Amino acid sequence: MLENINCIMYVSYLFYLCGLSFSIWQGINASMWSKRLYWITCAGLMLLGTFGMIYFFIYSPVYHDPFGCSSGKMPAGFGLSTALVYSGLLCTAVGAVWRQVRKIFPRLIAN
Repeated sequence: MLENINCIMYVSYLFYLCGLSFSIWQGINASMWSKRLYWITCAGLMLLGTFGMIYFFIYSPVYHDPFGCSSGKMPAGFGLSTALVYSGLLCTAVGAVWRQVRKIFPRLIAN
């Protein structure tokens, strides 16, 4: 069971790194400023969420139940930071799919 969890974590790290590098690469190489802004926004969401997760992981208080044990609650800021990373990944995936659809069907979709 632990091997499956480690495999899922490695795949999610790989997906994150590939999405981040793809959005930065497209942001650098985009021809129009609106496309460049889109890709830089995707990368910015992922980076902002990553820095937020690191910050809230390090500096969040530990919640204790009445018996003195750690309750295991996730800080709200950490959850918000995770949502930012997910939204950046989703925007990157949608942008990559849209890019390929425009290549496949150039006459149906106007730039």
